[in-house]
Amino acid sequence: MGKRGPKRTLTHILEQRGSPRAKDRAKNEPKPKLGMPKPPEFLQGKALEEWYRKAQLLYDQGTLTLIDDTALGAYCLAYGLMCEALEICQNQETGKMKLIQETAKGNFVQYPALGIYRTALRDMVKFAAEFGMTPTGRTGINVPQQQTEKQTSAQKWLAKQTGA
Repeated sequence: MGKRGPKRTLTHILEQRGSPRAKDRAKNEPKPKLGMPKPPEFLQGKALEEWYRKAQLLYDQGTLTLIDDTALGAYCLAYGLMCEALEICQNQETGKMKLIQETAKGNFVQYPALGIYRTALRDMVKFAAEFGMTPTGRTGINVPQQQTEKQTSAQKWLAKQTGA
């Protein structure tokens, strides 16, 4: 069973809010280094394209750290799976979505790729919230000001990776 109640607020955010609860917290809470991680090797195609789109935006926002590669990679992988399942669900002739399929016995069932699409979409939204990429996910996130030099180096890195 998962943890109960809302997610814990980071100690440094409680301190910035002036909350008295910040004093009750352990002072050894991890503080990962902000930075632009390399994309995981398992990403390819649309998932890798999504990495390059989101990594720069999250870094500029001040929410991407060097240890976030796997979590962001999981988001991007879910995005890639969602796109692939969506392509499978679309009827090439009519452009409409295939929602049901008739079995050999004449029964109607949900089109199999539709379940993959829905699961990937659900996973994508969960990961997106962790990075503050949803409206409610952004509430309570207080990010430090990024230095222009760091943003410039991240933009150079991104241009090098994408060949732009």
